[in-house]
Amino acid sequence: MFYQIIEHVHSIFRWVLLLMLIYAVLSAAKNIIANEKYTTRNKSLNGITVIFVFIQLLLGIILFFISEKVQFVPGMLKAAGLRFYAIDHSLGMLAAVVLITVGFIRSNKAKLDKTKHARIFLFYATATLLMIIFIPWPWKHDGAGWF
Repeated sequence: MFYQIIEHVHSIFRWVLLLMLIYAVLSAAKNIIANEKYTTRNKSLNGITVIFVFIQLLLGIILFFISEKVQFVPGMLKAAGLRFYAIDHSLGMLAAVVLITVGFIRSNKAKLDKTKHARIFLFYATATLLMIIFIPWPWKHDGAGWF
């Protein structure tokens, strides 16, 4: 029961997180083009996105240890489904979390507003692409669903 709840929350939460990331990336792109100031609203959006990323990471870590999809058994690397959840998905998403975190920190340390927006755009967009690649989409992986 606990496993199903965490799995569904993690799965639904991906949509919230993807929408937040896409909004943050588009907002940063618009602000770069329009040469806008980096406001507290921008910092709040980017910071809240980081918080949501870490919530999703925490849910993913819990699933990593309790999911039947993650099994370290002989021949696991040859079984595409087992390898995907244990290694590909986990490392790909961890890399995305690192990119988002580094992007937020580097953005806050930048002096120029345009540089702040550019760093958010670069790091968040790259992380979003990584997430899209490593999400277990229903048409690619057994046991994956939309929610």
